[in-house]
Amino acid sequence: MEYIQGKFMQLADSLVAPVWAWVMARSWMFRSCVLVLGGVIVLSWHKPGIVTENYRLGISTLKVAMADGGLALDSDTKAKLSSTTQRLEKTVKADLMNLAGLEPWSIGQAIVAVEEGEQPTRPVFAQKAISLIRSHETDGCFCWAEVPRKQTDEMCTFIAGWVMLAFSRLGEPISDSEAAHVLGAQRAEGWWPIFEDKTDEEFASTYATAWIVLGLAEMNRRELISFAMRSQVEDAIARGVAWLQTTRADSGKWKPYPNMANSKVSDSVSGLVLHTLHVADPSGLRDLDRDWLSSLPRDPPEATAMEGDFVVLRGSNIARIDHFKQIELPWMLIATVDAYPSGDVSEKGRARNWIDAALSEHSVLTADATTNEWWRAELLYALKYVRRVAAG
Repeated sequence: MEYIQGKFMQLADSLVAPVWAWVMARSWMFRSCVLVLGGVIVLSWHKPGIVTENYRLGISTLKVAMADGGLALDSDTKAKLSSTTQRLEKTVKADLMNLAGLEPWSIGQAIVAVEEGEQPTRPVFAQKAISLIRSHETDGCFCWAEVPRKQTDEMCTFIAGWVMLAFSRLGEPISDSEAAHVLGAQRAEGWWPIFEDKTDEEFASTYATAWIVLGLAEMNRRELISFAMRSQVEDAIARGVAWLQTTRADSGKWKPYPNMANSKVSDSVSGLVLHTLHVADPSGLRDLDRDWLSSLPRDPPEATAMEGDFVVLRGSNIARIDHFKQIELPWMLIATVDAYPSGDVSEKGRARNWIDAALSEHSVLTADATTNEWWRAELLYALKYVRRVAAG
């Protein structure tokens, strides 16, 4: 057997030797190209996934370079996005038409998802939805419990953010007293607590602050807050934005509770914050955007992936438990679309591939089949946001 192997080696050498001599007689440029080609062949043999990924990145980067600067999605990706969005929107609109099982929070989510821009007339579900939301306010304070029918004094501040964003879509103003209540819950440093009565500095909530700032900014932009309250609202937004900008972790992202030692960085909350900053104060975000693009994970999460631990907020009064789950993909998609214009060609190419992979996820394509209404609403909001930006 060794004898046969030796003969085969001699045969191989006799074939390779003249080719090698010919290559070595060529220019250094030619030899460099042969070396690179050989390396690619070897890498393809041992690590085919890396070669495929870099090939896709190269093609994507080339398409970005040839595009007019917008979100350069392929026609197939746009078709999948349009089809998925249409199916998902039917289910969320059906939720709003009957409102069965929906709470103020989930009603707000659904309205935000289906309503875009300023409409000349209100949709048919609007008045009933607004009335239901307002009927569950606690003592006229423009605040809500997660489940209002339960006997609880646990008021969740961030729900007001969702409601304000929903009201801004429907052209529904809020009164001076309602605006004053929201502003009164803001702490001197610029943050809001997640529960109205958990005001210890340790419990400063990134999620609640981002949602209140986002809601106030949209209500103010659409002039649904009175002129008398305008300066106070703008000051509150500015202080909230400043607090968000100064509480990033060393990783460049945000933690749900930046003043708690055991709070971990959250992709979902970070995406929400970046989007809020783009809405409330879009100037000077280029570095934040590029940090976001460079930190995108290799693979997008499934549409069902969620973050969140049970965080016990004890402090100086009654203990509360933050049990809320944050869906990862919607806010990562929205933040990536927001950050995209700030990237260089290679960053845009990678982001484009990431968005394409996210929109092709089986859990996204079949999201309309789930019975979880709030989960569908947040995903729909993200998909419509991507579709609107991709359409230019």
